[in-house]
Amino acid sequence: MRNNLNDKITLITGATSGLGKELALLSAEDYTHLILIGRNSQALNDLKLQIQSFSQCEVSLFVTDYLSASSVKATATALLDQFQKIDVVIHNVGALHSQPQILENGIDRMYQINYLSHYILTESLLSGGCKINQMIFIGSSIKGGSLDFIHNQGNSFNIRKAYAGSKLAMNIYAAYLSEKYPEISVNCFQPGRLNTNIGAKSTHWAHSLYWKTMQIFASDTHPYAKMIVDFMHQNFEKKQSGFSFNKKWIPLNLLNSDKIQELLKWSEEMSSE
Repeated sequence: MRNNLNDKITLITGATSGLGKELALLSAEDYTHLILIGRNSQALNDLKLQIQSFSQCEVSLFVTDYLSASSVKATATALLDQFQKIDVVIHNVGALHSQPQILENGIDRMYQINYLSHYILTESLLSGGCKINQMIFIGSSIKGGSLDFIHNQGNSFNIRKAYAGSKLAMNIYAAYLSEKYPEISVNCFQPGRLNTNIGAKSTHWAHSLYWKTMQIFASDTHPYAKMIVDFMHQNFEKKQSGFSFNKKWIPLNLLNSDKIQELLKWSEEMSSE
């Protein structure tokens, strides 16, 4: 364990598979307390046992349905009851599907998981007084997204544009947080194609087959997760905020202020469930 991390708490969403699981296993080597959030209680418990087999790290589990605003808010309330500070929050959970899946609240499943669940959890924690040192968002290298989904949920659905749009919203929200809360280090990582199962579920069979085939050429999650964990360690002193793309750092700058306000207004309305 690195000496300056022996009292640190890290929260990871989507912790039971892919990059999230790798981040949890690596973080358990250094951090005193892990908060793992997932939707599958058995997978969470299995991961906790795996961590306890090699680490003395304390592990807290929170089963959360990312598709439900009330479930995310309930998790935030439970977190606030137990933790006055969380040193690092990693927004990792994500979804990808090839056809529109509109929820009861009128939001597509992909936007709900990839952006709105992050927004709800973050706003609930910060408004509840939780002290956060670092916030990390796991984005995507896919370009071509827009915020048109605010007005157009299911029409003319395009898998690439929809996924990129949900990640664009997350990036814009991260830039907004960086400006509003300068005391919090906010960073977005764009990992590119990693060997995870994100595209192999909830998609048309042809897209699922294509994704599984492309995984042959995907990068292993371990090196990328290690880069993030090492960055977290160093950033307690550097307090850097930025946007990582192909390992190049770009400052987080707010884009069009009208678009940001439109996104924030929509987010608040959609999270009022």
